[in-house]
Amino acid sequence: MQLQESLETWDQILAKCLNDLKTRYPRYNESQIADEVGIARATFNRIANSKKLPRLSNIIKLLIGSGNSSILEQAMALHDKELAPLLKTTMAISFEQENKIVFDEMLEKLFEDRDVFVTYMMASTNDGVSKQNLINVLGNVGLEAVSVLLDKNVIYEIDGVYKTTSNAMVVRSFDSVKKHLSTYARFYKTEHVGMNWNYVHSYSNGRNLEGVAKIRDIHRRYHKEIQEAFNDKSLEGDIPYFSVGFCDSFTSIDLHQIPSDQGLIQ
Repeated sequence: MQLQESLETWDQILAKCLNDLKTRYPRYNESQIADEVGIARATFNRIANSKKLPRLSNIIKLLIGSGNSSILEQAMALHDKELAPLLKTTMAISFEQENKIVFDEMLEKLFEDRDVFVTYMMASTNDGVSKQNLINVLGNVGLEAVSVLLDKNVIYEIDGVYKTTSNAMVVRSFDSVKKHLSTYARFYKTEHVGMNWNYVHSYSNGRNLEGVAKIRDIHRRYHKEIQEAFNDKSLEGDIPYFSVGFCDSFTSIDLHQIPSDQGLIQ
C-alpha cells in the first residue's frame, strides 16, 4: 500500500505541484503551463520562484491544475487551519457533481459592477432567472447587465430565462467578497421582518483575544451549517436566497499584541 506523501510546508507543496505539472505537460514551457492552469504568466513565474505564500485562489488553481486536489486541506491550512476543512468540503461537493472550480479574472472584473454581479448570481441558481424577475429586482438596469454578460458569453438565454454557461464553482478574491457585503445588504428588506423569511443581528463590544476567538469560532460553525443547507439537494427551489456572515474588529490587528503562535493569517 502506498502512503500519501506528508506535505507540511508551502515549499513542499509548491515543489510537488510544479513537478506534477511538468509531468502532465512534458512538452510545455512555463508560459504554456501557466496558461493551462489559468494563472497569468508573470504571476505564475513569481509563484514558482518565490517562497511567499500566494493568494488562496492561485493555490487552488495550482492544486487542481496539477491533479493534487487530494491535498487541498493541507495547502489551505497554510492560509487558515479552521477554514481549510470547510473549503475542502465545498471542493469535494464540486468534484462529486463534476463541476469545475475556477478563478476567472474576467468575471472578477465584471463583478466590480454590482448590478452585473447580482444578475450573474441570480442566473447561476438552479432555475436561472427570467427577464421579468430580473426587472423586478434590478429594474431596467438589469437588462443592461444581462447584455454585458451575454456579450461575454458568461450567460445564455433559453425560453426567456437566463442561465450561466458554466456550472463552475467561481472562487472570488477576498476583496471582491468584501465589496459585495454591501451589495447583499442592499437586498435585505425590513418589510420581511417577522414573516419567517429573513434574519439579522448586530453586536459590538470590547473583547479580549479569547473573546475574539470564541466569536470567530461561532461564525465558523454557522458557516458549516449554512454550507450544508445550501448544498442540500432536497432544499432546492426557485427562490434566489442568500446568506452572509462576517465579523472583525474596527481596529487593525497590527495594533494589538498577538502571540506568535496564533498564526492569524488573512
